Amino acid sequence: MIDSIIVSPVTHMIVGTIVLLTNLFFLFVVGRLAWKKHTLSPLANATFILFQLALITQTLVGIKLLDQGLGVLQLYIHYLGGAASLAFCLLYYWLPTRDELKQSRRLAVVAVASFLFVFLTFVVGSIADVSLDSAESPQPITQITSLTGDPVRGKTLYDAYGAGAHGISGEGVAGLGTSLNNANQFIADHTDAELVHFLRTGRDPNDPDNVSGTLMPPNGGIPNATDQDLYDIVAYLRTL
Repeated sequence: MIDSIIVSPVTHMIVGTIVLLTNLFFLFVVGRLAWKKHTLSPLANATFILFQLALITQTLVGIKLLDQGLGVLQLYIHYLGGAASLAFCLLYYWLPTRDELKQSRRLAVVAVASFLFVFLTFVVGSIADVSLDSAESPQPITQITSLTGDPVRGKTLYDAYGAGAHGISGEGVAGLGTSLNNANQFIADHTDAELVHFLRTGRDPNDPDNVSGTLMPPNGGIPNATDQDLYDIVAYLRTL
């Protein structure tokens, strides 16, 4: 069931925006109470719960994006922004106090610390999205520099960005990516420049040639991938 769900690369920005907005509202509510030395209100408790639910959603989206092989950058965006902020929330529960004024001050500290992590990772995510968006208009094949690929370096890149979808040895992963071992003819029928262009472009889940029905992200999910990176991956794929 979960494997059949395809999460778009821009989903993390949508979820990140929701987390940022809920964090700001949470910070405003509890910060105001702490500043005025008031005890926690039902609204403050409700916004705290809402913020935690948003963080859990962000972390789960990060896990799914990693599972789809969209790159290790998602690890930092979602686990630092989501899991680290959740850790601050847990500290609030693990270090309880009966002093109601201290409760509001501690929750305000949680809100501030969480906001710093959420804002930082939101900025990182925005930069990552810009790099992915720029890859949606790839260079024509004739404009791609002809380079010699390094299969050893290509394997390192493949292990980091492609193995999650296509398997460690290119055997494929059910519901995520097809077997590259069965794509030898496709690889043999295309030049290195054509395969690099294919990696640059990616493939939409609705593409009739997409037999897996899974998104293949531009640049293979590698942020700011260079032509040399893609030629190295192609060189490695030819060894499978």
